[in-house]
Amino acid sequence: TELAHLFPQGLSRHGRKGTTPLNLFEGISVGAALALRQTPKLSTRDINQWMASHELKKYTTGATNSRTAVEGRIHFCRDRFLGIKYVPSTKDGN
Repeated sequence: TELAHLFPQGLSRHGRKGTTPLNLFEGISVGAALALRQTPKLSTRDINQWMASHELKKYTTGATNSRTAVEGRIHFCRDRFLGIKYVPSTKDGN
């Protein structure tokens, strides 16, 4: 229900309506689940900005099924929901 409170109109990038790409949904839902293992409340700080960020887009467009892209979008969202800046791991190839 945490995500339902954050996205009462449904999950989408800020200012865009319609369907949500599966890879964006995956990053946000799995990232939120991982964050909730560490904290009872998700951070909403700058949520519209980071959802529209170039960094998240690079993990959700193009070759999105690569291990780097999958881990990148999940860990990016997890860290943002924890209220911390995402720093790619060197093992992620970034």
